[in-house]
Amino acid sequence: NNNDLVLQFTVAVTGQCVSFDCSDGEDSVKAVGEVIEKFAADQLPALLAALKIADSSLFAFVSETGLSIYYGDLLAPLLEKYSVWYPKWETNENTCSNDGHYEPYMKKSNFVKGTLEECCNTYYSWAFDECMVLGGADQSSASNLDYFYVDYYSNSCKQSCFKKDGTDTKNCGGIAPKWMQTFKTSEECCINKLFWLDQGTCVADSTKNIVSEEDKGSKDWYVDWEMYKCVRDCVKGTGSNCGGLAGNWDDKFITSIACCNTMLPWLDNSHCVG
Repeated sequence: NNNDLVLQFTVAVTGQCVSFDCSDGEDSVKAVGEVIEKFAADQLPALLAALKIADSSLFAFVSETGLSIYYGDLLAPLLEKYSVWYPKWETNENTCSNDGHYEPYMKKSNFVKGTLEECCNTYYSWAFDECMVLGGADQSSASNLDYFYVDYYSNSCKQSCFKKDGTDTKNCGGIAPKWMQTFKTSEECCINKLFWLDQGTCVADSTKNIVSEEDKGSKDWYVDWEMYKCVRDCVKGTGSNCGGLAGNWDDKFITSIACCNTMLPWLDNSHCVG
């Protein structure tokens, strides 16, 4: 009515949850409300005094009759929106988010979950560790971080770490899927998963150690069964008698004579060496 002066303020507050999953959000909202109420109560007398000075006839008899701040209708839905996690299917990242940008159908169809862990378990169980870390959990929560796992596309082993964290010696291929077998060292990974490759080359490729063509291979002797000759385990064209890198299944010998006498005894040594 005409005897009441109603003052309305819009207060914009930016806050950050202490816990990564915003489980402390309700406490944060209450704390924000208390700060706003205290600030308004402290400032109101000064505001009334300023009004009287500005227009003594209009505000001569203005007095504080009460202070009421109601924020629940605004903050409660906001808290609810930002305290649920949804799968980020629209991106290439295997993770969940609580940024509040989920589509309405996700809430209606119960696709949103109460915690990051629940969301990752439900939608990215095959990439659980990656989902958790990308969603904001500490990297220490990822099991077997920096362990090696096989990448058959590159015929090498990769380390279980984010690609952006890779260095000149850290061969990050992304967090290993939950079902992927991992190994502490590149040597273990190469011998177990890429046993047919030259192990020195496999380890070098897996750890991003640059090895020249001349240094690849053991330089031992093995049989090239297409030519029926003993050749050296080295890249063709990089030295004498180099027949290409030996497979892990090939028997190797320190000398050509040992190779010929053991593997091709019916040939004369002059015709045995490639």
